Amino acid sequence: MAVITADALYTARESARQISEDFGCYYVLVLKDNQPSLLAAARARLAPGTDADHERADTGRTEADRGHGRIESRTIRTALAIGLDFPHAAQLFRIVRHVADLDGHGISKEVAYGITNAPPDVAGPAHLSTYVRQHWGVENSEHYVRDRTFHEDDCQARTGQLPHVLATLRNLVISTFRQRGHVNIAHARRHYTHVPQRLLALFTL
Repeated sequence: MAVITADALYTARESARQISEDFGCYYVLVLKDNQPSLLAAARARLAPGTDADHERADTGRTEADRGHGRIESRTIRTALAIGLDFPHAAQLFRIVRHVADLDGHGISKEVAYGITNAPPDVAGPAHLSTYVRQHWGVENSEHYVRDRTFHEDDCQARTGQLPHVLATLRNLVISTFRQRGHVNIAHARRHYTHVPQRLLALFTL
C-alpha cells in the first residue's frame, strides 16, 4: 500500500479521509498551528517524561548521520492516537532533529510533530522517520529552501505586490545558485553574502 506524505497545509480532515478511503493509502502528515487541538494532543502525549504508557507505541529511536561538514541526529517518539477526532488516525509522532558541526558544537534544533493512519505494526518509528526524512528531501529542493534558508515565513511583508516581488527575487537567487552548481543553498548563501564582490560577480554586475 502506498504512503502519501504532506506538509501541514494538507493536514485536514478531508485530506486524511480522501487518502484513507478514496485512495486506499496510508498518510503521514505534519502537524502545525493550523491544527491546534491535534498539535496540543501530540505535544502532551509525546512530551519527555509523560506518564502515558498505555498510549505509548514506542519510547524512542535515534539515528545519526555524518556528512557535509556536520553531524545530524534525529530522535523519534510515537504514541497511539487513541480518542483523537481525526479520520483513521492511528499514531502521533515527534521528531527532534539536532544539527552540530564536526566538533560537536550545536548549530540548530528542530522539533516536528505528525500524525499517520498507519498502525505501529505497519509503520514503526524507523519507517516513520524514513518517510519524514524523504519528505524533507523533496521540500529541500522547493519551498523548504525559501522558508528555512531565506526565512520566507518570517517575512513581515504582507501588503500589495511586495510578497510576490520578494518571492520572485528569492527564486531568482536560488535558481542562479543551482545554475552555478551549488547543491547546498544555505552554504551558497553564506559564501556569497559574506563577500559582496562574489555576489556582484554572481549576477555579472
